[in-house]
Amino acid sequence: MKSNVLSIFVSAVIFMVLFSSCKRDNAGGGSGTHKIQFKGRGSAGVVIQAVVYTVGTNPSSVTGISGATWSSPVITSSAKDLTVVLFRSGATAGSALTAEIYVDGVLKKEATSVGTVLSSLANYSF
Repeated sequence: MKSNVLSIFVSAVIFMVLFSSCKRDNAGGGSGTHKIQFKGRGSAGVVIQAVVYTVGTNPSSVTGISGATWSSPVITSSAKDLTVVLFRSGATAGSALTAEIYVDGVLKKEATSVGTVLSSLANYSF
C-alpha cells in the first residue's frame, strides 16, 4: 500500500515540475505579488497522506499529515503558475478529497476526486 502511494507521489512531483516549467503568455493579468495558500479537505473518514504544491517552478512536499484537512502556510509570491496535488488511499468508494488554491484570500481553483484511491490535482494560472 505504501509503495503505491509513494509511486503516485513521485509521479505527481515529476508531472508538476514538468507542467510548471511550461511557458505562457500572461500579458494583461496578475502583475505584482499575491498571497497564495493551498488547502485540502477530505470527506468523513478520509485522512490526507501527502501533498505536493508548486508555486512557479518551486515544488514543496508534505507527508505525515494525520487529518482530514490541511493548509499550507500563506506564501507571498509573484509566480503565476500554481499547482497542488493531494493523496489518500484505502478509503471507501464514496470517499472524496478536494484540493483548493486561494489567491489573495479568494478561492480560485478547486478539484475533487471520489473513490478508493484518491488523488486531487488543481492548477491555476493568472
